[in-house]
Amino acid sequence: MSQGFKSEKDKKGKATVIINDDEVSKLLKKYKKLNKYRKSSIFAIETIDGTDNIISQLIKEYKKLKKYQKSSLFEIEKLSGQETKIDKLINEYGIDPEALE
Repeated sequence: MSQGFKSEKDKKGKATVIINDDEVSKLLKKYKKLNKYRKSSIFAIETIDGTDNIISQLIKEYKKLKKYQKSSLFEIEKLSGQETKIDKLINEYGIDPEALE
């Protein structure tokens, strides 16, 4: 499990964000790789052909999470204390949930 991002509050109530440099470099590397792929001719061919590719899967997953976050199921899980899908992703990728608020 990675360290991810963390936030802390000082005595005045101002938040400070602690970012692990290794995590940022991993994210940048992944972003650059996906962006290079998106600009390639293989991506263009797959888009025209209609075959699933990495970018379309990421977009679909993002839309599902946004829709889930607005659903009543998300609110029920959150109020009942169950772990939501978003909580599972936060735990998997090591992002502090308070940093997202």
